[in-house]
Amino acid sequence: MGPDRRTRAQTDDADYERAIELHRIDLLMAGTEVVALIEVVCEPGCLFIENVAVEPRHQGKGYGRLLLAHAEELQSQPDARRSGFIRIA
Repeated sequence: MGPDRRTRAQTDDADYERAIELHRIDLLMAGTEVVALIEVVCEPGCLFIENVAVEPRHQGKGYGRLLLAHAEELQSQPDARRSGFIRIA
C-alpha cells in the first residue's frame, strides 16, 4: 500500500510527542518558515536517521542532501542529542 493510501489508524500510530522527547529533531529554516526537518536517534557510537522531510514546494533544492550532510557532522559532536535550527536564509 503506497503512502497516499494509508488509513487514518496507520498514520496515527506515530507518537510524535515521544519522538520529540527522545530523538533529536533539527529544523531547516528559510527566514521564519520551516522548509525541512531531520529526525535522528542518537545512541552511543552511532546515529540513526529516523526521518527526513522537505516541504513539497521546496523539494529539488538540495535541502534533503543538506540535512543528510548535517546528520553526518552530528556524529562527532558531544552534544548531538540536543535539537536545533539550521538557517539557510
